[in-house]
Amino acid sequence: MENLVRNLELKPGAAEDSIQLLQKEYNLPKDILDFLRFSNGAEGSIGNTYLSLWSAEEIPMLNEAYRVIEFAPGLVIFGSDGGNTAYAYNKIAKVIVKVPFVGMSLQEVNQISNSLKDFFDYLLKLS
Repeated sequence: MENLVRNLELKPGAAEDSIQLLQKEYNLPKDILDFLRFSNGAEGSIGNTYLSLWSAEEIPMLNEAYRVIEFAPGLVIFGSDGGNTAYAYNKIAKVIVKVPFVGMSLQEVNQISNSLKDFFDYLLKLS
């Protein structure tokens, strides 16, 4: 997976207490939590696709700001394409999805992958 994110601007890993909070409050999968341990947020290109992954501290704050629980219950947004597309973990289906920020609803969700590695592969294939 490190090969897939080599062009991203990586940050130092998240503190374990931030990881534990995400695990408790949002029930994020191990691969996303492990990535946050490795890099607490990231930004840049995967192939020709821009990606912004939020930090462990930003995830709760921005999910609340975007009112995700109201508009798309069961989703936890963890990043975006820097534009109108949000990337989220669907806690019910246990998959990674994309959803528009504007017009956010469960009806607008499109499944991308079953894992973070497959998510990165998906973005690379968009190039």
